[in-house]
Amino acid sequence: METHGIPNDNLPEISAITVMICLPIIQKIVYPALRKAQIPFRPVSRITLGFCFEAAAMGYAAIVQHLVYNSSPCYDTPLVCSASEDGTIPNRVSVFIQIPIYVLEALGGIFAIPAMLEIAYVRAPKSMKSMIQALFTLTGAVSSIMGIALMPLYQDPRMVITYSLLSALMFVTMIAFQWFFGRSK
Repeated sequence: METHGIPNDNLPEISAITVMICLPIIQKIVYPALRKAQIPFRPVSRITLGFCFEAAAMGYAAIVQHLVYNSSPCYDTPLVCSASEDGTIPNRVSVFIQIPIYVLEALGGIFAIPAMLEIAYVRAPKSMKSMIQALFTLTGAVSSIMGIALMPLYQDPRMVITYSLLSALMFVTMIAFQWFFGRSK
């Protein structure tokens, strides 16, 4: 993708900026407005919304990857074809088209992570709170292991399929999570 002189490594910082801007807005404006309107927005619903944002992020990533694969000079083999002049000419898609992915992922985290910690901490007996926190951290490790296990799929020209499957899996997880836990208080 065309970076316009900005290193790719800077794009994930958009998530941190999104969190710094949106988290106070959600906590100080959105949640109080929902409470005032007597609209219940329990932790399970917030986690479900977090899954929804994550599914949308992966779906949008599939669209971005489709745009990359339909752009010259290398189409579905970015930086590999002879027209890329030994990998120096990227496909003609701006790297900034990825910004919504980072924003959606940050919004998913804003809603889901505090709600997960709230459920774990409120429902756990006092003597189990550290254990619950450890299990919560373990889920991050399992997620990383799953990411490593899926690495063979992360190859051109299969990235559209990979992102689409991740989006679908997250959507199914969202539905299953809401179905199993949505009735609990």
